[in-house]
Order: sequence, then structure tokens, then C-alpha cells
Amino acid sequence: MVNALLGRSRLLKVLGIVIALILPILLAGRAPCAARGKILGVSLPRFTIEPNETIVRIEYHVNGGVIVKIRNIPSCWDLHIRNGEALEAKLDAQALFLSAGIREPSLTYLDNLIFVQEHEPDPLAHMFDLTVKLTVTDARWDKVRYIRFVKDQLILTPRR
Repeated sequence: MVNALLGRSRLLKVLGIVIALILPILLAGRAPCAARGKILGVSLPRFTIEPNETIVRIEYHVNGGVIVKIRNIPSCWDLHIRNGEALEAKLDAQALFLSAGIREPSLTYLDNLIFVQEHEPDPLAHMFDLTVKLTVTDARWDKVRYIRFVKDQLILTPRR
């Protein structure tokens, strides 16, 4: 019986050492922040909205990458960020009041609002994709419209 206990004790020590050595290696590849790739500033192409319109919601969807930085969000905006394990990320920002929305003279505020890090597990994977959706409304909330931009329309600037 004593030999059986000593054998189990040795086995547990060996298993503990193996787990301590292998577990960090396995987990290191799973963390989204460990993604390696170019860091890109995301800007929208030039566009206009009507003088009586306001941007009240901004949504960024990233596939094959993570959000690594956000510039200052205007005050009175509700912000939600999700950087998922499957290298999918989403930013959803919404004005709490119409007066807190973004109007025509401030559209350049959206230039480099976020920075993303792309991650391609394989050079041929071509997973990286990015879309932006803006919700625009008039002063009375009578008309709501959406402006969408896909990756090919966006201005992606490598960060130095």
C-alpha cells in the first residue's frame, strides 16, 4: 500500500510538471490580444449628411482581427466593445441624446477613431474583414437611415 501511494505521488508530480509546462503554451495561442499582424487606423471615406441630420450610432464589425485602441468617444455616448476569442470584434457606440450626436462639421472626428490589429492564421486565409455602419437621423427622429462602409471603401492606415 505504501508503494502504491508513492507511485501515485510521483505520477501526480509528473502530471503537475507536464501541465505547468504545456498549459501556458496552449493558452497563449487563444488570447485575442496575442494576435500578431499589422495595426491599422480605420477612417471613413469622405461623405456628407444633411444639415438637419445627426449620426447617433456607430458600429464597427471586425473579422480576423481585434480592436486594440479607441480614441476618445464624445461625452454622453454609450460604448460597448467585444473582442472575441474567435478573432471577431465589435464596437457599438450610441449617443444618449440627439444633441450628443455627430453633425456635419465634426465628421472628421471619425478619422482613425479605432485601431485594429489584423490576424491571418494563414497567408491564404484572407479572413480579415471590416465593416462600419452609421445610424443617421433627422432632428425630429422622423427619418432614420443607415450608411454602410465595407473594407474596400475604408481608409486603413498602418500605424507606425
